[in-house]
Amino acid sequence: MKQKFVLSFATISWLLSASGHTTTYEWYDSDGVLVGTGRTVSVSPSTDETYTVRVKANSDGAVSYSEVSVPGMRRIDEVLVSEDNINVKLNAQVQGEAQMVLSSSTNNIPVSSYAVPEGESDCMIPVSGLSFGVYQVTLIKNNETIDSKKTLLKI
Repeated sequence: MKQKFVLSFATISWLLSASGHTTTYEWYDSDGVLVGTGRTVSVSPSTDETYTVRVKANSDGAVSYSEVSVPGMRRIDEVLVSEDNINVKLNAQVQGEAQMVLSSSTNNIPVSSYAVPEGESDCMIPVSGLSFGVYQVTLIKNNETIDSKKTLLKI
């Protein structure tokens, strides 16, 4: 079985081929949930994940398994602070909707939350009304923390 790994900004894809056989492919995540069928599958895990592919030769019923470990993809590339905004740059476009939460890092209380629409790769957070200090920006999707970074706000 030949494996080809393609890493794009937000998705990891695999293309498998089995020499000279008609085969079926089933892809499972670490919880045993079927995540795809066919020669290709694309995933974008937010945390480290191990995937298993089950390949079955239709001619003789032979079955082969292979595992691939995928590191979770960090999404916040950098945080830039200006007089007017905190600009959070993501290293990938958001797939589905997400939220960017700004919290005071001294007491971890959320200060504000902003929607990050699908396809966006940055989020502008206005700083008017905020005090000098260290803040944390957190990217959240499906109630799961994807990534967070701290930044110093000097007003």
